Amino acid sequence: MMAREAAAQTAAAKAPSDKRDYLATLIGDAQLPGVDGHLHTFVSADDVQRLVAVCKHRNELLSNAYVRTRITNFIQTNNLDNIVQFQEPSVSASTRRINGESRKRSKLLMILYLLENGGRFAGWEGVLVYAKTCGRLKTLPIPIGDAVCSIKKAVFDSRAESIRDWMIISQQFQGKREVTLSRSKCGLPGAEKYYREMMGKQCMSVFGHAILYDPAGHARPDAILYDQVHGGHEMGVAELEELYDEAAYQEGNYPLVPHPFADFDLADPPIALNGDTYRSIRDAVVKCLQGKLLAHEVNGVGHLGVPGSPRLLRTVQLCSQSPDEALWGRTRVMSTMGDDVTFRTITLSGDQPGDPFICYLEVVDLTKAPNPGDRGTIACLYTTEAQQADDEQPAEVKFPLTIQLVRNTLGQHDAHLLLNL
Repeated sequence: MMAREAAAQTAAAKAPSDKRDYLATLIGDAQLPGVDGHLHTFVSADDVQRLVAVCKHRNELLSNAYVRTRITNFIQTNNLDNIVQFQEPSVSASTRRINGESRKRSKLLMILYLLENGGRFAGWEGVLVYAKTCGRLKTLPIPIGDAVCSIKKAVFDSRAESIRDWMIISQQFQGKREVTLSRSKCGLPGAEKYYREMMGKQCMSVFGHAILYDPAGHARPDAILYDQVHGGHEMGVAELEELYDEAAYQEGNYPLVPHPFADFDLADPPIALNGDTYRSIRDAVVKCLQGKLLAHEVNGVGHLGVPGSPRLLRTVQLCSQSPDEALWGRTRVMSTMGDDVTFRTITLSGDQPGDPFICYLEVVDLTKAPNPGDRGTIACLYTTEAQQADDEQPAEVKFPLTIQLVRNTLGQHDAHLLLNL
């Protein structure tokens, strides 16, 4: 063992800068399944040196069992058991006869890479429970296996952590064509090519920094993203525009105010879909889920004018509160969208296991609307509870479980202040 360690250290000292050449120098003439086509993509030179130093046989440097252990340990260590579940990838019969172990290893390495280089699924658990209640997920935790192995590593690496998570999660969604991400090369014949980001059929722009790739596959850390909706031809990073203070604008002044999403984490940036700006990719997914629901509008209250009134101030507060802060006793799944007008949905039921139906509150902050006559707030309540009486009956009769839930959750004060319940 001492001689083997000394040989590994000597090889490391002579290692070329290129990782593939390094592996060839370190391993010599030994045949290591997976190195030539796959291992060099995922394992660093230092990793290989350590493996050489501790393994008895050079042709067993990276076994499938070792990679499986890394995968399961990662899931357990990061408390992801409620979100993802490892599923053994398959290998076709014809492949199994020729190089089945090597092909299986390449899939296992891809699964490990996606998990270790994603965003740890921060903030996704409630959204996934919500998606399951909406009927868009069959099982939870979601299986991580064959489906994710089709993800392109270069595209994965170029995206922010929260969006990487969605690339993994969306593979298991029902009707995933509406929500999966794609990147296509566009441009007329003979003209310069450009990339376009899509979520389903909607053009997507991402706000924040990213490492992007030109057509030759070279990293472009200085790339700039222009909103594809407005005719941009360069895929990369968009900037959140500052907004005019509309009240001062009406008086002939033009001071700028920060965008409501300007203070964001680069690992979890805002995105724009067809021009609508969302606080994060999770907010866009939640809004997509709600858009497909057969939900009833239980009650709606608009409030215009009267600056400083309790109803207006409470609605504005709900629109701006951080999703990480507890609201009515716990954190809640939210979707926030807007620029000078902010729309937010707040889940009251459906994001906890066992919830019998979906109920959410939509609040709108119009206090910065361009037209002074439109400034105010709106609050609407939606539910998927089956209607119990005809439309002429009061809400308490049509949706008794929903009204009871709202009063118990919001408390009598907020239920009356926001919704007149």
